[in-house]
Amino acid sequence: MRTFVACVLCALAPLAAGAPAAGKNLEELIEGRFTAMGTNRVKPGQPAERIFCRFTGRRVDARVLSLAGRCATADQSARVTMDFTVDVPGRRYGMRIEMDMGALHGYARSYRYEGVATGHAWTFTAPFDLDGKAYVSTFRVALQADDIGSITETVAARDSGEETILIELRIRRE
Repeated sequence: MRTFVACVLCALAPLAAGAPAAGKNLEELIEGRFTAMGTNRVKPGQPAERIFCRFTGRRVDARVLSLAGRCATADQSARVTMDFTVDVPGRRYGMRIEMDMGALHGYARSYRYEGVATGHAWTFTAPFDLDGKAYVSTFRVALQADDIGSITETVAARDSGEETILIELRIRRE
């Protein structure tokens, strides 16, 4: 469930390597309407499912950017909101994720991630527990150009360090 939300966020995550749009920074690139497709795992060890998302990115004020929308797989859907707080423009950001999942796994959650910007990518990390096991979640949101990007969420088990990719999304501007 939390992973599903993370997947949605990932839709804005790591983009394939490439040059960013000339003269634009991440804060400018996030504004607009986006679609995302890729794969999602609800939990480590489960098979990946296809996922489709639609997001709208906007500047709320001088310090807050928002990416909100809906994601769906064959058997579940979620409303997802990702708010990015600009702590140091171009370098340090906070991210808060809120999701409300429907269908099989209905629940509402909120997660707080801290992160940094490197080049044209944001990387956010946060600890979380899933089914009684401790993990560290890493979201990466990368923008290559005005119309292409990626989002990924990787989780690492705190006891073993074993990593699992929960969300891999390729995003496009509509």
